[in-house]
Amino acid sequence: MASTRLQQCQGAVLLLGGTGKVASRIAPKLKAANIPLLIASRSGRAPEGYQAVKFEWLDRMTWETSLSAAPAVRAVFIVFQGFVDPSAMAKDFVDYARGLGVDRFVLLSQSPVDENGPAFGQIHRYLRELGDRGKIGWAVLRPTWFQQNFSELGYHIQSIKKENKIYSASGRGKIPWISCDDIAAVGYHCLTTSEPPNTDFLILGPELLGYDELADIFTQVLGRKIVHHNLTPEGLEQQYQKNGVSPEFANFLAELDKGIEIGAENRKNDVFFATMGYEPRKFRDFVKANQAVWQ
Repeated sequence: MASTRLQQCQGAVLLLGGTGKVASRIAPKLKAANIPLLIASRSGRAPEGYQAVKFEWLDRMTWETSLSAAPAVRAVFIVFQGFVDPSAMAKDFVDYARGLGVDRFVLLSQSPVDENGPAFGQIHRYLRELGDRGKIGWAVLRPTWFQQNFSELGYHIQSIKKENKIYSASGRGKIPWISCDDIAAVGYHCLTTSEPPNTDFLILGPELLGYDELADIFTQVLGRKIVHHNLTPEGLEQQYQKNGVSPEFANFLAELDKGIEIGAENRKNDVFFATMGYEPRKFRDFVKANQAVWQ
């Protein structure tokens, strides 16, 4: 069904951050549906069987080479990593891409930020305004915190493997943790459906769990005691910086944990089920499937 829809649009999907947690999971879905795609990354490399293009947000020459690659790009999955406020740059990119014939944009944003918020919120609003004028089709994915942060981010992996600890500054705050596989499923839907969604998707997992509960799940599945070590926001910021995160972005992440502590992520909805027709993955199932990572 999806491949037929894309054939009507006659174009490829450009996956920015193509080797990242979400885009790398969208790629095989596109390939399985015979939808042409380009994997864009700073390294310019892609897994075997995929076409790679080099893309750097701060090097506008790579915008041209990525968007001008064959087959012609008609949809872009937009991802930013390590930028606190990329809104001005993103607007320039969207305008440039539109000039080359791109007519659909799907932005990977964050659950706390709606179109009235800063940074990603401003990109969200810009896409919506263009959509309202009939210039583009669009969607914004607003997932909560990733389950895969624990299996694919080095500092979480090492703290569990070597210290039997999980660090946060979120106290007893709870999060509806979501799998990147489930986010990718919604992203694929938004990129390929014949009619663009022209809305945002607040993508939440099926259960509310604090870091204490996560530590209990890790303990039960791994068969050894894992504890949650709650830090001050300043302490968490230092922890991030020790693991190579820039000071500006480390501060941003620590501020998010402050919000979690006071209930910013304490919510559930049925957006995922309403979109996909099945329930998102539970955190315990994620840990069971990936337990070798922390052994």
